[in-house]
Amino acid sequence: MSDLTRKIDPNLIEHKIISIDDLPMLRHFKCGNGAMDLFLQTEAYPSHIERGSSTTLVYYKSVLVGYYTLRHTNMSELFGCANTHSHYVLDIARLAVSSEYQGNSVGKNIMEYIIKTAIT
Repeated sequence: MSDLTRKIDPNLIEHKIISIDDLPMLRHFKCGNGAMDLFLQTEAYPSHIERGSSTTLVYYKSVLVGYYTLRHTNMSELFGCANTHSHYVLDIARLAVSSEYQGNSVGKNIMEYIIKTAIT
């Protein structure tokens, strides 16, 4: 039985903020959505440096298995409504899991991690 047919051990999943050292590995990431792959390969790091958003890479046993991009944004901008009160929210702008690891609870682990981090 391969790693991909077994349930992934959540204790071996690592969330790591994107860095310049990660760039060579990003071109191999494929999630089945070309736009999501392209964002990771070309826009994620520059957007992180410019503080437009923050991308976190998700590794399982040192293999890149997913990523997510978060933004701190005004709720009225997010939903396009004119609101007299400024309410800032954490926006999950992107979340992708490698095609090879989809169906193995990686996305669930990512969402649980984001929620836990957001409320602590």
